This record gives sequence, structure tokens and C-alpha cells, in this order.
Amino acid sequence: MAQTPTPKSPLDERITDALIKLIVTGGGGYALYNLYTDDIPKAAIAALVSAGAGFANRSWQALLKPIGEWWNSRLDRTGQTLKQQVTTLDQRASGVANRYLEALRGYCQDLEIEGYKGYLSALPLKAVYVPLKINADVGQALKFEAPKTIWEFLPAASETAADTASQPQKLVIIANPGFGKTTLTRYLTLSFADETYRKKGVKQLFPVLLLLRSLPSQIQDEHTPALGDLMVQQIQKLPRCQNLPPFDQWLQTKLQQGELLVMFDGLDEVPKDQRETVSRWINWQTNAYASHFILTSRPHGYDPTLFSGIRQVKIIPFTDQDKRDFIEQWYRTTLWIHKWQSLYTESQRKPAAEQLSFEQAQAQSDAEAQQKTDDLKRQLFKNADLTALAENPLLVTIIASTHQAFDTLPQYRKDLYKQIFDLLLQYRYNRRPIKLTIRTAADNQKILQTLALEMLKAGKTEFTPEEGAKWIKQELWQVWADDGLTPQQYLCEIQQVSGLLAGGEGNLYQFTHKTFQEYLAAAALKEKRLGNLVTGHFDDPNWEETVCFYAALTDPIPFIDFALRNPSQYTLSLAQRLKEESTRVSEAKYAELLAARQQLQPESSSVTLEQQFNQMMELSDTAEITPEPITVGEYALFLSDQQEKRFHSWADDQPLNQTEQSRAIVDIAWEDARWFCAWLSTQPHLAPDDGVYHYRLPTPEEWTSFSRITVSPASYQAITMQPPSSMSVDPWTTDPNLAGNVLRVVRERISDRYANLVNYLASGSWKEADQETYKLMLLIAGKDAKKRQYLQLDEIKNLPCEDLLIIDQLWVKFSGGKFGFSVQKKLWVKVGGKLDFLEDYGSAQEAFEKMSNRNGWSKAGYSTRRVTYDSSAPDSHLPWTFCRRVEDFLFFDFLFSRIASCEL
Repeated sequence: MAQTPTPKSPLDERITDALIKLIVTGGGGYALYNLYTDDIPKAAIAALVSAGAGFANRSWQALLKPIGEWWNSRLDRTGQTLKQQVTTLDQRASGVANRYLEALRGYCQDLEIEGYKGYLSALPLKAVYVPLKINADVGQALKFEAPKTIWEFLPAASETAADTASQPQKLVIIANPGFGKTTLTRYLTLSFADETYRKKGVKQLFPVLLLLRSLPSQIQDEHTPALGDLMVQQIQKLPRCQNLPPFDQWLQTKLQQGELLVMFDGLDEVPKDQRETVSRWINWQTNAYASHFILTSRPHGYDPTLFSGIRQVKIIPFTDQDKRDFIEQWYRTTLWIHKWQSLYTESQRKPAAEQLSFEQAQAQSDAEAQQKTDDLKRQLFKNADLTALAENPLLVTIIASTHQAFDTLPQYRKDLYKQIFDLLLQYRYNRRPIKLTIRTAADNQKILQTLALEMLKAGKTEFTPEEGAKWIKQELWQVWADDGLTPQQYLCEIQQVSGLLAGGEGNLYQFTHKTFQEYLAAAALKEKRLGNLVTGHFDDPNWEETVCFYAALTDPIPFIDFALRNPSQYTLSLAQRLKEESTRVSEAKYAELLAARQQLQPESSSVTLEQQFNQMMELSDTAEITPEPITVGEYALFLSDQQEKRFHSWADDQPLNQTEQSRAIVDIAWEDARWFCAWLSTQPHLAPDDGVYHYRLPTPEEWTSFSRITVSPASYQAITMQPPSSMSVDPWTTDPNLAGNVLRVVRERISDRYANLVNYLASGSWKEADQETYKLMLLIAGKDAKKRQYLQLDEIKNLPCEDLLIIDQLWVKFSGGKFGFSVQKKLWVKVGGKLDFLEDYGSAQEAFEKMSNRNGWSKAGYSTRRVTYDSSAPDSHLPWTFCRRVEDFLFFDFLFSRIASCEL
């Protein structure tokens, strides 16, 4: 299968070839063939032969007829033999393909996260896999383009063979450690091997997965070895693929015909001194064949100047929905495999009365998984730092493992990292026979802290095995005096067993997540009492995360004071972050920091917005209002988060004049003003403490009361610089029917019991918000949601109006007016429902069916209720408020009647 030039055939073979073509196509056909291929001499000769053959045919037809009959009979027998041989070859090739695909199904069946296998054994890859989102070409200004999945980059099933061959797909997938590059290639391999690719609408391709870290020694130059030979060599390492007779011919044919998907995984794992040679080899192979190719690499490992015709794409961080999907699939799979499957199997060995049915075991597993899932999502999404940390599959996996081991997540990053390291370096080895040589997390962490600190001081995020061994040698021997564990062996153990390091095997090491390195470096600085070293690098962005961790582990005040003495945009912004990550900063110190930021950045919108909410004017014991109207720059912060998909609103994305940032935003729609209030709930630094706050527009009464005690000219100074286009200067209020065109915001303290609901709604977690809503309704009715209690009709009739109002306002605000009890009540009345606590039984039942057909709960003629937990659901679709024991129409008749009596 080596790619060598094809030598010219001997003369007798060429004559035979010409005669065959003459017989098959006729002399005239062969002449046309040679004219088409620009072989003029052959064309002339063939034309003469054709003319002669025509004459002979006319003159000797009678003589040639018996010869022709004899020849045809010979051809029939030869054709049958040839057909049998082709059929046999096809069958053998089909057997080769089937055995190869079967081997791939075994090879890629499980979820394999490098260096993190201990507690993840026996997890089926597809059971927990969440499709990764891939952005458009790296380096191009396409940040608002909708992300795609890998299937959208592969040839569609409708493409012809010619289309596929003429436009083979060549991709390089760029992503940082932990983003699932290798898992993606294994998922693709498995999907093409088990034919689930058909559901994705893509063309059949035969996958070949090559791990580049195992190949560098074989690659000599861009031509050597031949790709076909290398693939055969690697594939023969799979079980039952050692001796497949026509395998090399079959594979070469597929490669030439464009029917392979060849994946080169981990270019960055190739040693640096060999990476250019390997890159040039890959580039040559991808351009030599019509098949499809995918290359994966971390950013530092890919040099685009060494490649041609290959498209760069990148894996983007998990969205909040991706995190929720992963957590749900994680717990559903792990609870079944690690607990209930074995319990079910064990019960089958017992007497019939003691056996579990499969359905009961599965139901029990699902119920327990749902409880664990809800708890983890609640803890994860209530903390912005933890939510941000869970940006890729590896980190979500570690967080889920931590929650599964400890049943809780800490509030601050530093506490989570401590639990992560305790889990990875000690506790999870209680569950499996494979252990680190050094058994305690404290001793292991001490060695890794030294390593991380030396990397930080050297300005490195990667290191060679030799460098790492030199850095940890002394610390290792202080902790573990046995010469049987060398520094190189220790690093290999940490990489292969704990999962904290990636790389190795002759290549560069690095921590699987950079913040692991930064946390460990901060812990080392604290233990060695090197606070002065931290202060000396306070204005160095490369030390930022380490500074934050160190301040959280010690005391942020000295660093905030340092920033106040050495003010710059960077130092004050970092000091602000330290304040947000700590509870030990007094209000006086915060005010001093805010004043310094305002003096240095008088036009900074983020500073002025923060200042607004730090100087709120009191309306009541629980409510305050912003002292000034919201400015163009402050409103632009909200629109930016909307554009970047950090908030799920759909306000009018109007162009704003950035030269007028300090002027009041005017003439925005009432719905958009309400969206802005919803967005404020996602900015925790705007709240004075850890309480729960509801940001809203002022009521007409609040505004009337406030305007009497406010100095109006000063309040409207910013507005007079830019008069409204059509209306008088009035703020929007909670009543959309009252004219308004500027934006003032009320911050209202509400009960802590609404914390989860605000959190779920702010993050667009509609299902969780729906479940939380019913729990709250049970709570305010004096019920215990944990005991699966239900609301009775009389209890619904007496639900507290204040709580119903808050629940409804939150739903309406965070859904842009699509969802909420008051929205549903309007539809109920519109379809003929009455607000009479079920005095008219028949109209209530009829109204509920009409309402269900309109808001998507059911289709006409169907009684099954279908709930869609997405903002694309029809208006008034949510909340559904499940777990009711009474009939649906009875429940909603009483609920809407109560809402009407509360004047919602």
C-alpha cells in the first residue's frame, strides 16, 4: 500500500490493454476515448482499425457468425465465473467491514477521560455524552453566529459520491484541555460504527481513529509512512482485527474513494521537536486523498502555516443548558450502574418475594437520580463563580463527582477546589484498588503546590518531565523518603491516576485546568508566607487568578489597600473582584474603593451602575430606587450580555451612541425596561449583601411618592442634555399603560425562600423553576414538599396574595411577559373560563380544554398534557405546577379565581 510512482507497463501489456479497449468500446469508441485524453496518435490508429474492422465485418459476416457464437458461449461462462469471484470478494469485504466496525464499538463504548478513570468505570459514552458546540472559523468575526454540532460539518446523506469526493471535509478542532476533543473523536467513531449516524442525516463514512501521541517515532517525513500502511498497522492492534485477509485492499479503496473519516487526535501531544514533521505529514496526507479528515489540538500545538486547505473551528464552553443536560445524564447513568443495577441483579438470586422487578428498580433509580440532579443544579447555579468554573466536560465531571462524594458544593471557589483535590488525591481511592503511592491528599497537595509555584515563578503553564522532576525532587523526598518512587514516576502517577496533570509520556505536562495550577500556587504562597511576593505581582495579569485565590485563603484587605495606594484601571478592577469574592470587606472599605474607581474612570458604565445601586434612595423598609435614570452606557452592558448569550432576553437590540454613555437612555420599550430589571438579578455585586432581591420598575404610587421628595432638576440633569423624542420626561412604571420613556429601577428585598426561584428563572432553567414554584406554593400553604404533600382546593383558595404576587412577577419578568399566573389567567378568561371558584363546573372543564389547546399543553383531540421547558413554548405555557392530586381544571379554576381576588 506504499504510495510509489506507477511504472510503465511492458509493451505486450500495453498492446493487450489496447485490444481490450478495442473489443469493449469498438474502434470508434476507442478513437473517441483517445481524442478525449489528447492521445492523437492512438486516436488515428484506432480510427484506421475501426474502418478496417467495419470493412471486414461487411465482407466476412457470414464467416465470423459461427466463431462469434462460440466466443459468446465462452464469454458467458467466463462472465459467470467473474461474477462469482466479484460476489465472493464483496462478501469478504463486507465481513471485513463488519468485524472492523464491531471492534470499534468495543473500543469506544465507554466514557474514557484521561487520567480520571477511577470512579468513572463502566459508564457508557453515549449515556452521558452531551453534544459539544462548535463555533465558526477561528479568528473570524463571527461571534454572534449560532454554534453548530460536529454533524453539520460532515457530508449530508443526500450528497452524491462525486460531491463528496470533490469537496472532502478537512477540519482542525481547536480547544483547551478538558473540552472533550478526544471524547468527541471517540463519539464520532462509535456513532459511525453502530450506525446511529443515520439519525443525524449524514453520509456513511468508515471511521479511523489515530492517536498522534503514539505515532511520532514512525513518521519520518511528509510522505513516510504511507497513510494506508499506518492505518492498517494501528487497526490491527484492535481485538479480532489482526488477520483480516483483504483488509489492506479494502481500506485503500475506501481511502481513495472518499469513504473514510480519518481522525488525528492530539497534535499538541506530539513532542515539540517532532511536531513540525508530523504536521507536514498530516498536511500531505489530507491533500493526497478525497476522504474526510479531522485533526484535534490544543491552541499551542497547531501551527496554521504548516497546513493548507484545512478549516479551523473551536469547541466553545458549555452553556448553562449543556451543564444541566450533562448533570441529568450523569446522575441517571451513575445511579443505575453503580447502585441499582447491581441491587436488581442481586435480588434476582433471592426468593421470588424478595425480588425487585426491573421496572421498579429503574423507577427507584430514576427518582433518586432526579433528587440528586435537582440538588446539584440548585447548588451549582446559585453561585456565579461555580457556574463559570463548569465550562467544559471535564470540570462538570469533577464537580458532579465532588457532589456525589460529599452531597454538597461549597459557596466559594477556594472551598470547592479543596474538596476537588481531596477527592482526586485521596478519598476516591477508597472506592477502587488502584491507589497513589502517597495516600494522603495533604502530602500530595504539598508536592503539587511546590510544582505549581515554580511554574508560576517561571511564567510557564507547561513543563517537561525533567523540569518537573527537578522542581519537586526535594519536596517529594521530604514527604516520601523511599527511593522506589522517583519524581518522574510521581508525575506519571498524578497524570494517569488523579487526572490533575495531562500530557507526559515524553511530552509536555500541564495541569488539566489552569486554575488548578493557580489555586495550588496560591496555597503554596500562603504556606510559605510569601505575601510580599504576591503584592509584588499584584499588577501582573498573569498572576491575577493566583492573587484572587491567595486573598480568599488569607485576607483581601491588604491587597485592596495596596490598590488604593497604587490606583490604576487594572489594580482597582482586581480589588473590586477581591471584594466580590469575600465577605470580609466592610461597607466603608467598599465605598472607598468605589470612589477611587469613579475618580479614575468617571465614564465607566460598570462603575456608574455600581455606584447607582450603592447610593439607592429609600422608598420603604424593603424597597429603594436608583438616584438617577439608567444611562446609555449602563443599558449597553445589558445588551452586550444579551448579544453574547449570557442572558436569555430578547429586547430590541438597538444601536447605541457610545459617545453619549453618560446620558439617560430614552424611548426604550416598556418590555425592554422590564428585561433590564430582570438582567440586574444576574449581577450579584449590585446587591448590598447575600439577601434575595427583586429588581423591578416603580409602581405609579411609588414614583408619585418619590418625586415629591426628590430634587427634580438634579435628578434629570443627564436627561436635559438629550430631550426625549416624543414624550414628556417620565419613568416607566409597573403600569405599561402610563406613558414613560426613561428608566429608574426599584430594588426590593424579598424573602430568602425565593432564592432558588430567582436563580432558576434568571438562568433560564424553566423546568427547575416550575418545580420550585410548586414547592413554594406548598410552603406558603404550610405544607412539606419533601413529604410529597398536595394542595387541596380550600388551601388554593386561601394562598397568601403577597406570595402569589411575587411568584407571578418573577415569572413574568424573567420570561418577557410570556409566562406567569397572571398571563395564564388572561387566557383562561379569554376562552370562557370564570373566576368563581368552580360554581360553573361545566364551563371550567370546557375552558381548560380550550386553554390547553391554545397554550400548547395538549393538541386538539389529545388528553395527554405536554410540557415544553423552553422559552420557545407558547405564551402562558408555564408554570405548569405539577404534582396535583385534583383534576387539572379544578386546580386551575381555583388558582385563577384566587389570583383574580388578589388583583393580579
